[in-house]
Amino acid sequence: MFLLQCHQLIIFICSGACAFKPSHGQRIVAGSNVSPHNKYPWIALLTYLDSPSGQGSLINDRTIVTTATIVESMPVIVHIRALLGVYNRTDASESITSNEISTALAHPGYKTKNQFADNIGLLILKDPLTSFQPICLPVAIPESLPAPKATVVGWGASYPNGPLAEVLQETELQMHAPSICQTVSSQVSSNNLCGESSQLIPNAANTCTVRSQCWQFIRKRITVSFYTFCRAMAPAMFTSVAHYLEWIATYGPGCLCHKG
Repeated sequence: MFLLQCHQLIIFICSGACAFKPSHGQRIVAGSNVSPHNKYPWIALLTYLDSPSGQGSLINDRTIVTTATIVESMPVIVHIRALLGVYNRTDASESITSNEISTALAHPGYKTKNQFADNIGLLILKDPLTSFQPICLPVAIPESLPAPKATVVGWGASYPNGPLAEVLQETELQMHAPSICQTVSSQVSSNNLCGESSQLIPNAANTCTVRSQCWQFIRKRITVSFYTFCRAMAPAMFTSVAHYLEWIATYGPGCLCHKG
């Protein structure tokens, strides 16, 4: 059992154990089925009007981190649900929990004209979870570059205009410094990370879903993917959650899990 550090420096022992493995939310080109099924317990399948709208990651008993793009695509809160425990999204026999949302918040700095900047959002569950296993947040912004490899997980499309995957998928990406990805777009900043690009490594696996969201753990840095170019010669882009810890702590209620 890990100690989950709550806001205002109050320490509580919460009912959920802090998880510490890579997690994400898209389907992936050249990906494989996740095994075991419960390998990524913090992944939430987000639905709007009962249709898949994206993914998010549980960081405590009430808060899910996702992208501003996804938050803004779901304008009416009462129609949003966060499904936890999903593996095969078409299997009605799976034991999942469907959670209502009380607050949906996109970062105030996010603008649709620049999806690279501040593309992060929060969904606050209406009722706190009594049994949960969140992803750990970093305690500070790491000074080092991202690790060479990162795992991507989710149900996104496996090819342009393709259907969503039914079963949760995972694959590894080669990670690169933002300076490399700035060759694709000058809007990329130090708040971004980028994944493997076929421009840099031919025939590489890549993520593929423009409005999807994806989580990954890179050393002490957690990132959320907000934008993926579903074409050749382009990288998958990520927002570094480590740069938004203060904002998350301010607006994300619940027992916040930190991993040093």
